[in-house]
Amino acid sequence: MWPVKRQRADAERRERERQEQERQRQEEARRLAEAELRWHQEQAKVERLVRLDVVWRRNQSLRESVAAVASAVGQARADLASFSRLIRKNFNQEKWPVTVVQGPDKGPMYYADPSIAEAWNNASA
Repeated sequence: MWPVKRQRADAERRERERQEQERQRQEEARRLAEAELRWHQEQAKVERLVRLDVVWRRNQSLRESVAAVASAVGQARADLASFSRLIRKNFNQEKWPVTVVQGPDKGPMYYADPSIAEAWNNASA
């Protein structure tokens, strides 16, 4: 009877070892799955940061463009105000003595009475 008890004890020991190995294998698989999940989450964060960087750079460029346009608009406003003062001073009228239309090249074209055009050419020569 002694060998049967020993065989049974050995079988139980082997079963416990097998169960322990299975538990360790499952624990390792769980740790690997968690590590993979964390890695994917970190990759997603990095990708979001890269996209935010791209958006930030575009936004910065856009802000620079807007500032340049605002400056150009301010300068054009100042130039037009100066031109209006010049018209009032030299021609004694509120309205400009020229008509401005969009030309075929999308640039401005100016039309004026011939006498005003001649006076303007003489003044600017």
